[in-house]
Amino acid sequence: MKLKILTTVALVATLGFATPTILSPSPSFAQVYTGFRVKTDQKFTIRLINEAGKPIQYGLSQNASKILASGQSTALPFSQIKTGAVNILVYTLDGTPLGFKGNFDAEKNELTVNIYSGGAGHKSISIGTNGVVELI
Repeated sequence: MKLKILTTVALVATLGFATPTILSPSPSFAQVYTGFRVKTDQKFTIRLINEAGKPIQYGLSQNASKILASGQSTALPFSQIKTGAVNILVYTLDGTPLGFKGNFDAEKNELTVNIYSGGAGHKSISIGTNGVVELI
């Protein structure tokens, strides 16, 4: 009985003197803030280039998806973003993780995204009303 009380006292004392750890969120590998900022009050284009070696599905989150064959590219024109955000879903039918590599041409207001197999397993390209581009 004394051992049980002694163990309980030791545990309470240890927990009572423990320094609390504050956890702050850190960006995951799946969410990348690109540093690109699209001018949302002007026309802009998102160009997708499929380097994944297999067909990919893509589309705006509220629309039906389309197929982009391996080695092909497509341009998605936008007049501007007034409300909400642009979210383009990108995936393969077999669930292959995808990697994205972005490039932004500020003069043309054009975002080019090269899509390849592997990487962080990205699933979407998101552009907020402030123009910040995220690969999620």
